[in-house]
Amino acid sequence: MRSRKGSDPDAVVQRRRKCGLLTFGVGRSPLGAPGRRRRGMCLGGERSESQPAQGRIQRTDLPMDEEMKRMRGEEDRHGILMRGIGRWIVYSRARAWLGTAVELPNLLRGVHLPHGGACLDIATGIGWASRGLVHHQASVRIVALEYDATVLPRTREYLKSHGAMENVALCRADAKRLPFREGGFDLVLCMYGLHHFRGYLTALREIARVLKPGGTFALIDPLRTSGMPSGARRGFEVATKAELRHMVGEAGFEISRFRVSLGSARVVAHKRPGV
Repeated sequence: MRSRKGSDPDAVVQRRRKCGLLTFGVGRSPLGAPGRRRRGMCLGGERSESQPAQGRIQRTDLPMDEEMKRMRGEEDRHGILMRGIGRWIVYSRARAWLGTAVELPNLLRGVHLPHGGACLDIATGIGWASRGLVHHQASVRIVALEYDATVLPRTREYLKSHGAMENVALCRADAKRLPFREGGFDLVLCMYGLHHFRGYLTALREIARVLKPGGTFALIDPLRTSGMPSGARRGFEVATKAELRHMVGEAGFEISRFRVSLGSARVVAHKRPGV
């Protein structure tokens, strides 16, 4: 069967595979159980058991370059992307070293992760948190999720260079509409991503949805001082300590650790029973 514009859908899918990108509508979770259908994009290559391999490929008549332009045009409606010098710093290997050597080990101190545990790394950037998770627990299975599709090839390169790609599946999706079933992950990480999402509480509720009962949510995110502007005019919506604590609780988490250091909250919480 051919599409409306006369192109062969199978050829379009093959072009996407050649570019390393597969678009999927997830009717089943990455762990194999039924879930809500949502759209995402999965970067092809090494595949772990946690990768949403059972999603059905959506056959469209858009060539790859047009599809990416369309998606990029929609991006700022759903999240704020890094640009300019800030993007260069955040996605640098020096920044990745600081995260893996200092920030992630301190955040995960005392956090239990089961053997072969399923983890979701939201706003993965170049993937330093996923690399750190593999170092923390070699048997871990990770979905590294990023909203900015343009950075994912760099993520793959970084993880490959550090021998972590075998444990990781890369996924392009909106954190407010996660393409995974309920209760599929043991741990969700979000390192400096929440204030980019244009919807703290919606994203936090999605994170609670995909966590197993009692599962762990660990995050680092900048805070603003009470009485200061939220920054919403620039697209960012930075919360105060009280606001973030309240939203984490409202989303269904019990906070076990909430520490503020260098202007950022470092939080470990667990999904409450019955959420």
